Amino acid sequence: MAGSFAIFGLFTAGMLVHLVPLLIARGLPGDQAALAASSIGAALIFGRLFAGFLLDRVFGPYIVIAVMLCPVVAMATLATGAGTLAVAVACAILIGIGLGAEMDFMGYLISRYFGLKSYSEIYGYINGVFLFGSALGPIMMGFAQQSTGSYTPALWALTALTAAALVPFAFF
Repeated sequence: MAGSFAIFGLFTAGMLVHLVPLLIARGLPGDQAALAASSIGAALIFGRLFAGFLLDRVFGPYIVIAVMLCPVVAMATLATGAGTLAVAVACAILIGIGLGAEMDFMGYLISRYFGLKSYSEIYGYINGVFLFGSALGPIMMGFAQQSTGSYTPALWALTALTAAALVPFAFF
């Protein structure tokens, strides 16, 4: 669980910091890139509310997989060179849905799988590795862009890592 949330931190911060420059590099004008990125906020709120609603009704790990596939699809789409405003907004919305739900998933799953006796301690550790991943995400994206001249390698790496991070949830 900690490893999966560390990877979620990688894509979260990496995409938040680099989404506008990435979209500009894909050919969108700056104002359109900013408009697309601004749709993350509303999607984040929706993702948080919708994931919470579903967690009360469906087996939690399945919800994690389904919701966190949204940013996987978005990152893969961006990696293939999405260059229109409509696609950029759709990708930003899918990323926002995942961003809104990840912390809720963390708290929910820790309480269900580890109980409440040591909840705060375990939550602190897992949140720590999530934040460590969040610290590395923008650095990784920036390094990939500077060393290759493109965000594509970082996007494919984040897509693969995030998809792999979902596999353990299938066995919970």
